[in-house]
Amino acid sequence: MRKTLFASLLAFGLILCTGWAAMDDSERMRTVDRLADLVPIEEGATIADVGAGDGKWTLQLARVVGSSGRVIATEVSEKTMKKLKKAVRRSDFENIETVMADQNEMGLQAESLDAIHLRFVYHHFDHPEKMRPQMFQALKPGRSVAVIEFEPDGDSHGIEAQEVIEGMKSDGFELTQRVDRWQDRSGRYLLLFRRPLDR
Repeated sequence: MRKTLFASLLAFGLILCTGWAAMDDSERMRTVDRLADLVPIEEGATIADVGAGDGKWTLQLARVVGSSGRVIATEVSEKTMKKLKKAVRRSDFENIETVMADQNEMGLQAESLDAIHLRFVYHHFDHPEKMRPQMFQALKPGRSVAVIEFEPDGDSHGIEAQEVIEGMKSDGFELTQRVDRWQDRSGRYLLLFRRPLDR
């Protein structure tokens, strides 16, 4: 009886977990689609997913740019890079390139990108003053970088939106849009910056 009850509870738990995972994937897809409209990101674009982590967002970006586009996924941790490469290998996408970077060098080519995506990454920069000029140079003129971050709360990480804005502007970026409560979450925000056409 106990074995049967345990098996039933385990099966129920697996169903719940599967449902949660599906909802997470669905939310991620909707978020990237919304981001693609705001930036905008079009099919055939070349995008850098800076600090790509486990690659879940990278795969969604690869879906948006299509087979004619390209996503350059960067990481600074060798351990995380292994997870990222594993996720890419397991996917059906052939338009993803992984790049090992570090806290001083992003590994992005000059004027090669249509957009840059940073999700919960900016506040991890040891030297943002070194990273901002590199992002500026990597973007094609008139193209955008999306910074998704969260305000500091107690002992948590994060960074104030105004600090990001001031830093990005100091290196030549133009703020084009600010969305508070990104993904309808308090304290989370999206900042869109553009490299001016004449620079």
